[in-house]
Amino acid sequence: MVALASSGALFVDYTGTDPAYCTAGTGCAAIRHSGWGYVPVANTGIAVPVIGAIAFTLLLAVTLLPSETWRHRLSTAGGFVAAVIGVALIAIQAQVIGAFCSLCLITDGAAIVAGAGAILLLKQRGGGEPLETWAWALLGAVAFGSTWLWPKVRPLPDVPAAVKQHYQAGKINVVEFADFECPFCRRLHDTLKKLNKEYAGRVHFVRLNMPLLSHPNARDAARAYVCADEQGKGEPFGDLLFEEELFSHSAQREAAAKLGVDAARFEACLRAPETDKRIDREAKILRDTGFEGLPTTFIGAKKIVGAQAEEYFRAAYEHEARGLGNSGIPWFVYVFVSLGVAGGVVWFGRRARSASA
Repeated sequence: MVALASSGALFVDYTGTDPAYCTAGTGCAAIRHSGWGYVPVANTGIAVPVIGAIAFTLLLAVTLLPSETWRHRLSTAGGFVAAVIGVALIAIQAQVIGAFCSLCLITDGAAIVAGAGAILLLKQRGGGEPLETWAWALLGAVAFGSTWLWPKVRPLPDVPAAVKQHYQAGKINVVEFADFECPFCRRLHDTLKKLNKEYAGRVHFVRLNMPLLSHPNARDAARAYVCADEQGKGEPFGDLLFEEELFSHSAQREAAAKLGVDAARFEACLRAPETDKRIDREAKILRDTGFEGLPTTFIGAKKIVGAQAEEYFRAAYEHEARGLGNSGIPWFVYVFVSLGVAGGVVWFGRRARSASA
């Protein structure tokens, strides 16, 4: 049950778009981005927590088999395998990655305990069973499901103050951190442009710069954007940077002229140290809040990392349009309800004792 709960939490973060447990700066995030969190299969990768969740579900299932012989054999074998893999994964965290994931340690520790249980089962047969089979199965569903459901009902984390200072009251506030040479930022640009048009008059959109060192043209593009923005032409110029990939100085200067940007002021701005200072200030906001990747977009109370599907962003726009903000269930209420459900399963799933007992 413990392994299913921790695997469920890791499953959510590895398969979802917005980490709820493995937040930036944690050992869980470090392992997730190390490459060791995925098993390469057919030009893609299967997340280790997905495999773990399936494996522990199967292990629970074999402990509930009606045949005592097969239940004993498969449970023992499964426990041994789980323990060996658990030890190996802890060793990889310690010796190879150099970081520890708390949820991984809980899962791996539970696997080792399962192995110890397998050793005990070698000399033990039968014995009293406290719960009905359906109760054990339902408890497994509660253990996994409670961690899976929590990110969907929890209150969202507070928006960093440095981001929130760009918000306007009564608007759908959208703050995007982007790099004009980033292909994922370019992909998201079309989505945000479409949604901003659909919600025209209700959206307050701000683009902040986060040029990456790995993109040689990103810094110059960010300077050009800032200099166009200084003359009130930032958004149309940003559209051109994304849509036409204007990375040469001549192309940027020509585009600025078409938008009516004063050429002399534009050139002076490109050379001014204040331009780089503004870019550095904007990039620092994202680094200080936990940089996980680009693009990073704040839509009201929600933070979205990456160029996710349009439906995901549309849901965030609609959430803010309806004024729902940072609504959700407090964690202590959620824990109380989850434990209450588990307690109810245990109570009603008790196996009746025989008269002789």
